[in-house]
Amino acid sequence: MIDIRGNMFSDNWSGVTLWENADRFCNSPANTSGLSCTPLVPSVSSCVQPGIASAPLYDDCRWKTQRVYVRENTFEFDSHTPGCLSLCGRMAVLSNYGTFPTWSPYKGTVISEAITFRQDNRWYDNKYYGPWTFVAQDASRALSIDQWLAAPYNQDTCSTFGESAGCD
Repeated sequence: MIDIRGNMFSDNWSGVTLWENADRFCNSPANTSGLSCTPLVPSVSSCVQPGIASAPLYDDCRWKTQRVYVRENTFEFDSHTPGCLSLCGRMAVLSNYGTFPTWSPYKGTVISEAITFRQDNRWYDNKYYGPWTFVAQDASRALSIDQWLAAPYNQDTCSTFGESAGCD
């Protein structure tokens, strides 16, 4: 578990981004770690078809962004921050669209859906000041506060936005 807790983020361009590369996994040519693999796999050469397409290798052959809790932080953002472009004041949980290599079992939206919905990544009990935006699944999916809070994302339970009330 990674616990991002009790911090003050003030005009630092962006908030917290949780990212996972759908094309980077053990034995993929996109793996920039060379011959490295997760500790769950005895050798890089284990992560090949057909084995990688099913349990346990399907889960064990990739590095996951999972069990990250962003809580009890204060995020302040002024839209007039010098040099700030469209990526400022943004929280995100996302992945690229999986495309590579041809034998990858992680193509398409498999990883963006996993990081967003199934890997226990949560924002809650935070305080936001300023024009924050939110991104989920992929970079093209910008969400309003109301969308971020509602199903299917259900993020930032008990958080406050400006002067709005959170949970008691």
